[in-house]
Amino acid sequence: MMNSRAQTAPHGTFATMRQRLNIPHMISASPSVTAHSWSIVDGNSGELLWGKNPTEVREIASLTKIMTCLLTLKLCRKFGVDPDVQEVKVSVYASRIHGTSACLRPDDSLTIKDLLYGLMLPSGNDAALCLAEFFTKVMQEEATKMTKNQRARSQRALSGRPNSGAVVKDPMINYFVMEMNRYARELGLTDSAFVNPHGLSDKANRSTASDIGRLAAIAMQNPTVQQVVNTESYTCAVGLERELTWINTNKLLPVTGFNGMKTGTTTTAGPCLSASYEKNNVKIIITVLACRSHEHRWSEVPKLAYWAENLLGTMIKQFKDEKLPKLKVLAQLCNAVF
Repeated sequence: MMNSRAQTAPHGTFATMRQRLNIPHMISASPSVTAHSWSIVDGNSGELLWGKNPTEVREIASLTKIMTCLLTLKLCRKFGVDPDVQEVKVSVYASRIHGTSACLRPDDSLTIKDLLYGLMLPSGNDAALCLAEFFTKVMQEEATKMTKNQRARSQRALSGRPNSGAVVKDPMINYFVMEMNRYARELGLTDSAFVNPHGLSDKANRSTASDIGRLAAIAMQNPTVQQVVNTESYTCAVGLERELTWINTNKLLPVTGFNGMKTGTTTTAGPCLSASYEKNNVKIIITVLACRSHEHRWSEVPKLAYWAENLLGTMIKQFKDEKLPKLKVLAQLCNAVF
């Protein structure tokens, strides 16, 4: 199914281009998938190329952790924190969170870098809380150094206009989650709202296939994120007598072309997956929300990736020595010749 929002340029322009480049007429409907909504976005620009219900707002489960990971690295830069050196102590509160876990115990001490692996590989809700708690304390301490007027301005910048009515209730992580929403607005994720850093079921914690695709595309431009999400297993020492080994929940990593991103599932969100794919000059992010089953994710994302690669690859070949346009233009050209 082609997304009408992607078809923005005049059809006549594409007809002229098709004739000049001698592009054959193509008929290629998008693959049939069970995902309630999906998107394919340009991996460089984050622009929506195709989708089914790509702007429908839904719960997104642990895809929330893409924002948690990216924001953590942003705050490290902002506050001069070295993620390879700075250690974070695990609270009782974080260790007791239910759902997927990095198996952290109270008083464990891990570097922020290690926690990012615990966040993104086994999808640790405990790791998400550790990071949110740490940076909430950092931001609270910064707030105490401000004058009354500076604090008021900072609070307005953090909370601003709530994204889709998001309300942050937990004082242990409130600064971090408010910053998630502020950063979402900065990145143009207009249909996203966050109320926690892990994605456990909450109808107010939501986004769209299009927004998550854009977020994932931005995140994949960060070298640390790239390294973390493209790792199949990771072992770190916790203290002197204990090691933790985490296995990536993303089963597509061994498949040629796929180089990482994030899984997610809750009863209300359904099985979800955002995956990065790069092959033959095609760099895209495929996001599926609410698939029929966990296993459907592993077949449906490659279906969509190969379909998009085939269409875009056909267009790329036609340009030969000419300057290659953006993938969105190629996608629009594909739409015009169906």
